[in-house]
Amino acid sequence: MHVASSATEASSISLKRRTDPDFRATAEAHRTIGLTHCYEALQNAFALFPGGHVPHLARERHPLYKQADEAARDNISRLYWSQEATIIRNVAQYIRDNAAKLGCLDHPLPSG
Repeated sequence: MHVASSATEASSISLKRRTDPDFRATAEAHRTIGLTHCYEALQNAFALFPGGHVPHLARERHPLYKQADEAARDNISRLYWSQEATIIRNVAQYIRDNAAKLGCLDHPLPSG
């Protein structure tokens, strides 16, 4: 068992448990709420990274993304944001449909 050696390390470990380090859960969430074009755009974005691996840290991710073909990046952005109204509608509907389950989001997640 790993024991954090500092408050910073403990915070980092806790943060990793609560995040989506490779953005796959984010993509799946889009698909779950019916945003298939957005899901496709995210899959296309993942493919721009070496081996399809998206770095978690922005300082590593941004330069790699900028190195990718500009036309491909523009197509991804266009595909994703062409769905802006659908994103708003579907997210709002998901929240309405799942309000009881989402109540826990008002409180910090338990650590450990």
